[in-house]
Amino acid sequence: MESGETLQPDGEYQGEEPEEGGFGSRLVSVFVAPRDACSSLARRPDWFLPLLVVALVAAAVGVLLAKENALFGRDMMADASRVEFTEEQLARMGEVTTQRYVTTALGAVFWTAARALLYGLLLFLVGKGIGGGARFKAVFSVTCYSSLIMALGGLVALAVVKLTGTYPVETSLAVLSGESYWSLGRVALQSVEIFWIWQLVFLTIGMSVVQGFTMGRAAVAVAVLFLVRGGVLVGVTALTRGFLGVG
Repeated sequence: MESGETLQPDGEYQGEEPEEGGFGSRLVSVFVAPRDACSSLARRPDWFLPLLVVALVAAAVGVLLAKENALFGRDMMADASRVEFTEEQLARMGEVTTQRYVTTALGAVFWTAARALLYGLLLFLVGKGIGGGARFKAVFSVTCYSSLIMALGGLVALAVVKLTGTYPVETSLAVLSGESYWSLGRVALQSVEIFWIWQLVFLTIGMSVVQGFTMGRAAVAVAVLFLVRGGVLVGVTALTRGFLGVG
């Protein structure tokens, strides 16, 4: 928070307002000056453009990696399922049709928006619960800008796949696990991922700025998000294991 600014109980700022940069300036600040980016968002929330950029990047990465993802999913299903697939069935599972490209792109856009909304809502409610006074729009704006970090992670993964042919690209502690892909322990380790942790650090700074929290209290709010997300991942994997009959 800049000198001369005070956070009011309703989440509004009062004091001298510095000249705000545009989306490009805020995008750069996410990576090089996160506190400045969050201070700017606290004064003037903005969520549409970052969300649009993240959704488009997710759709593009999903489409460009559709073939690799189809083959990987086919192999995982074949390894985990007790059903014996024929060669023809396996070939069909690895095909990438126009319809699949479209559903991949639309799915990426939908889940990007849904995830940002859920993350923002959870952080807003937890922040309220521990004494925060920021408006939802400010918290949601910070959440959307933080998602640009994960978009960068997607672009890095895309570059690695195209340059090395390695898929999937693992940037979490799961790379140290010798357990199977469907192991719950391995899924839990996937929560400790480089770009996700980077995003959480940005969110902690953002919650501190827009809510007027100390970094410790902001970290508590973000830790709830980390635990909920990790729990959901483990829970979904457990249900999938049961459905596929994985031991």
